[in-house]
Amino acid sequence: MFSLKNNTLSELVTEDYRLAPVFKKYGIDYYCRGERTLQEVCESKNISSKILVQDLQNAIAETDPKQLDFHSWSISELACYIEEKHHSYTKNRAPKIIENLFVLCKEYGDLRPELTCIMELFTKVFKKIENHNNKERFVLFPYVRKMGNLIENKETIDCKYLGIIKIHSQNIIQENNFEGQHFLEIRELCNNYAVQNKECNAYKVVMELLNDFETKLELQLHLENNLLYPKALEVEALLLKNRCF
Repeated sequence: MFSLKNNTLSELVTEDYRLAPVFKKYGIDYYCRGERTLQEVCESKNISSKILVQDLQNAIAETDPKQLDFHSWSISELACYIEEKHHSYTKNRAPKIIENLFVLCKEYGDLRPELTCIMELFTKVFKKIENHNNKERFVLFPYVRKMGNLIENKETIDCKYLGIIKIHSQNIIQENNFEGQHFLEIRELCNNYAVQNKECNAYKVVMELLNDFETKLELQLHLENNLLYPKALEVEALLLKNRCF
């Protein structure tokens, strides 16, 4: 049973990722503002707590409990998954979205000025995400994997690197919050990616691509903000305390 007053969004999604689509359905930010309780969210967004809880219970009842059990993963597994699935997805998919948005703006920009705003905002977010991902790929994730391997007695760490997560994690989470907030603006400009029958196929494709991109981004931000970096900070603090490097 979900506690409206005690359960925070991040705790719920971290424990069971099957709840994430329900929060997205209601436009609830669980990945960057996950410290809020269910009751706080219901009150701020004027959502019926009874209906929300029922939807959450239905999501658990209707899907495989073993699906995406990120909560049990090690920091090495999380870092590898984020890099292999999300970094590569962003690198490959974002340029395609920008290209399609450019075509739409050229064709319908005068009639749909919001398309130009969407393209500019998405391009800005993509550049931020790429810088963010490169910092992880070349600096933070190799170190996270080294810590994971050290815990399993497979590797050693140069002591000069200990403390990197503590130094950089807050900035990384702030970057995540920036990316998440700007995509909320994109979603609003896209009217929650709603598509009417009269829209051309090119417009429908772009909305589908943006919706999918946001879904993938939400998962990446959740994995980093609520799982990877909190776990990595705990491991790093333990290593610093015990000096077992």
